[in-house]
Amino acid sequence: MPELTTVCSLVNNREQIYTAEMFLLVGVLCYLLCSGLAGLAKGLQRRHSALARVT
Repeated sequence: MPELTTVCSLVNNREQIYTAEMFLLVGVLCYLLCSGLAGLAKGLQRRHSALARVT
């Protein structure tokens, strides 16, 4: 994540247009990435607990 925000800051320093849109896009990408990974972890945890009950 720090790389994404760093690149956004560098582009913002270079091009002073669409600042809010760029950071909003980075925020949405961060949210999607984190929520996707959280959902994947939750699914893996359910699968692991279900397998533990069977054996």
